[in-house]
Amino acid sequence: MENKVHIAFYKAFDASGRTFWDWLIAKLDGSDTSHCEIITNNVNSLWWEVEGCHAMRGGVSKASILASKQDWRVYSIQENYSNLEPYTVLEGTKYDWPGTIKTKIEWFPHFKNRTVCSTYIARRIGLKRPWSVGVKDLEDHIASIGTRII
Repeated sequence: MENKVHIAFYKAFDASGRTFWDWLIAKLDGSDTSHCEIITNNVNSLWWEVEGCHAMRGGVSKASILASKQDWRVYSIQENYSNLEPYTVLEGTKYDWPGTIKTKIEWFPHFKNRTVCSTYIARRIGLKRPWSVGVKDLEDHIASIGTRII
């Protein structure tokens, strides 16, 4: 049975709450987005329930965020959840600061038991070599297999 998965990408240069870190991550990644989350409730809700890996939350966790649609691009994909690694396996995994560089420089060292937002989602949806997937790489992949809804 297939389910819809909604993945949101934060607009690093246009979002109302953007920070220097958003700008820096997007510039290093060659993207206009700096962060991504999986939306686990209705995408049309005022608040989104999300799961992902965020530095300010310390790593992999769930959160409620304001669904400011002008700050995010959201895609819908069909994915077979039987192939996905469960959230519970990765819950509590710490944020991997060196891992942000590893997504662009393959040989760069990183913590093998840590993750960043794009590598977390890449791992959840079953992409090969998730540690090498940056935010731009992930959005390019999601855009090629899904539909932009916001």
